[in-house]
Amino acid sequence: MKKIMFFDIDGTLLDFATHAIPDTTQFALKELKNKGIIIGLATGRQDITYKTLFYPEIVFDFVISSNGRMVKVDDEMIHLQTIPQDVIDMLISYDIKYNVSLLFESGTALAIHREGNEMCYQYMDGIGIEKPSVNSKFYLEEDVTQAMIFCDEKTEQIFIEAFPELHFVRHAGNGIDIVTMGPMKEKGVEVILDYY
Repeated sequence: MKKIMFFDIDGTLLDFATHAIPDTTQFALKELKNKGIIIGLATGRQDITYKTLFYPEIVFDFVISSNGRMVKVDDEMIHLQTIPQDVIDMLISYDIKYNVSLLFESGTALAIHREGNEMCYQYMDGIGIEKPSVNSKFYLEEDVTQAMIFCDEKTEQIFIEAFPELHFVRHAGNGIDIVTMGPMKEKGVEVILDYY
């Protein structure tokens, strides 16, 4: 029987005070791999925002990213769920109207659609992520698996009511993940269990 372990990053492996994975945790992950246990991540993050957190010798067998919308095994994509283009167009129009710093994410990159607001940059600083680049064509060049907005709860409610086909997940502070409606990380877990 195979043994598999799934790990979240933020608030689980990652120490928010230091923006780092503790050495003891890094050691434990290496030991699990040495014992032949399959290890992987189940995170809301994308590749670009977590790879530098881990020692180079720690190689995860799989990654469930973008809140279950992207699943890779040994860097091979086995599941991808994107936000439809017409929904992206509507999100852009709402960003222009409400100035929520719409950020688009693919599995390997992220960019703010237009210059961000203060909430956006405070959120990025708070979780130790570099200020994203501005790219108004990102959604035309990449498969968008997830988006984010940065706003207060009142504005968030406007988005929730306007986009019933999307799921909004608020983090500590004013960062809100946006993904297609449906199962979240549990979908990725199911895909991995079926794979193995």
